Amino acid sequence: MKKPAAFIAQLSLPLLLLFALAAPGVPQNQEPANQTQRPRKVFPKEQEPEDVLRFDTDLVSGLKGLADNSVDRIMALNILEHIDKQTLATVLEEAARVLKPSGYLVAMTPNAGSPFGSMTRYWDITHEIAFTPSAFRQIGLLCGFKRFDFRECGPRPHGVVSAIRYVLWQMIRLSIKFRLLVEMASTKGGIYTADMLTRMAKQ
Repeated sequence: MKKPAAFIAQLSLPLLLLFALAAPGVPQNQEPANQTQRPRKVFPKEQEPEDVLRFDTDLVSGLKGLADNSVDRIMALNILEHIDKQTLATVLEEAARVLKPSGYLVAMTPNAGSPFGSMTRYWDITHEIAFTPSAFRQIGLLCGFKRFDFRECGPRPHGVVSAIRYVLWQMIRLSIKFRLLVEMASTKGGIYTADMLTRMAKQ
């Protein structure tokens, strides 16, 4: 099975962006890239930053090709849920290795702690796993991360309709929190949206 295929790396201010371009097991239209192939740029020429490169390889191989303590930030948006647990551990270990001491990884993933988490987890047949704040802390600590922050991916007010959605969501999340406090005497991290953002820092 193919791993999620590629990422974009900015190496002069090193910023590593991980984007799933193909889900595991889903054939791609192009031929597999040669692992020794030189990086090539992917933005339209008029928009192309000089220091942004694309590597046509899988996540583990790509990360292993980077030097220790060479990357400022990693963005893994809607990708970690597409890889199995063993590969996830390897990806996070390699991410911690290549990040600078002040570096951090930001991930957007399905939130298994949400009442709506199972919908997000099973919406895409290629999803292997969903996450909770507790699960990220467990695997993150094992893989070299020390500090963890979590944020909901919920409505943000920027107009009348979004403001109404924001208010309604705050009411819904209060009811979720109340239910958890009654049943478990805990808010379970207070992250209740179907997707969540996680930031894992090395220090």
